[in-house]
Amino acid sequence: MLRTEDDLDAALAQVLPVLRGRAAAIDQAGRYPRENIELLHAVGLMALPIPIALGGFGIGSTRPFGLQSRIQQAIAAACSNTGQIFGAHSSALTTLRLIGSADQLRHFARLVIEERASFCTVASEPGEQFTADGKRSPLRSTVHRAEGGWRVDAHKSFATGSLGCRFALVTCAAQGQPGPENIVTVVVPADHPAVTIHDSWDNMGQRATTSGLLDVVGCVLPDGMVIGAPGAARGVPVFAAIFQLGVASNLMGIAQGALDFAVAYLKEKRRPTLGFARAIDEPDWQRHVGDIATDIAAGQALVRHGFDLLDAGPPDEAAVSQLLVAVYQARIAASRISVDASSRIFELCGARATSRCENADRFWRNARTLSLHDNADKQRGIIGRHILGVESPRIASR
Repeated sequence: MLRTEDDLDAALAQVLPVLRGRAAAIDQAGRYPRENIELLHAVGLMALPIPIALGGFGIGSTRPFGLQSRIQQAIAAACSNTGQIFGAHSSALTTLRLIGSADQLRHFARLVIEERASFCTVASEPGEQFTADGKRSPLRSTVHRAEGGWRVDAHKSFATGSLGCRFALVTCAAQGQPGPENIVTVVVPADHPAVTIHDSWDNMGQRATTSGLLDVVGCVLPDGMVIGAPGAARGVPVFAAIFQLGVASNLMGIAQGALDFAVAYLKEKRRPTLGFARAIDEPDWQRHVGDIATDIAAGQALVRHGFDLLDAGPPDEAAVSQLLVAVYQARIAASRISVDASSRIFELCGARATSRCENADRFWRNARTLSLHDNADKQRGIIGRHILGVESPRIASR
């Protein structure tokens, strides 16, 4: 059980070299990193958002959300596929804590800690559309009252971690009624006979996250698997911030991982220019490393600022606007920095680093893929409208 930040650091010191050593092979195979997730469970990192009283580390309740970002960035720097799955699982636990009942939280916390259960979180649907300010079209997935509890019918996409999860946290429209006031969250067992998880994720990046399709057809669940009343998430205006900062943390981890790769390559493999004993002594490479490191530090500072505002406490309307602007700034910067850093490492490492045996392109592929999770132009527009005094952001789901 993790009790202190020193315990966290010790757990990271144990797992990060293992994750880093497996990352290239996991990417090449495009397979769910089951061994990595088991390792994170074994050292207690998969229980971070669970309250201390229930055996977790209390992130988001007793301890600041910012700790979650530090851990996710470190994991993503070692293996970004594992980092994204870790983030989706942690988001599910945070959702359970914020809108679930005490009994539900106790029940699922025990399954995570004692039985190493993992979660995926899925809201997206194939064919969905978004408004100009980033709000999604009404959900087609539904949950209706039925004999024995609730009937769930859902067709979902981008189900990160679904091939290895025990439970999927699925958002649906209660009684089929559209609108955010009718959105309800349901815990669906992945092994239920009414659930089909498709191994359909064949994208160029984040290949091992198994972020494919998930179908639920006529799945009847008891009351205890419905988390909160319809519209409960509207009473927690920080959901969008938590999600977006999680994605930004993973992107900054990818950027750091790319820089770590380049530094190691320069030290161990790059041939020096005539007149230099080592490649790391060359001013050109020193300037490139300094430039990339500066961008990463700036991005990390923006992510940290977003988490500081999140940790400041329940926000009023004005504070929600300030928080969301800071979050979108961090998210936009993280996308740009991760894509740029993962591309520039080839200027540092040279043509030999493009060899397939290095698999260095995974950093760019992963950054480019994850950066497209949300529309950055819409997020820039939200920031611009706020600064220009046209409109301030309110509660958002993305």
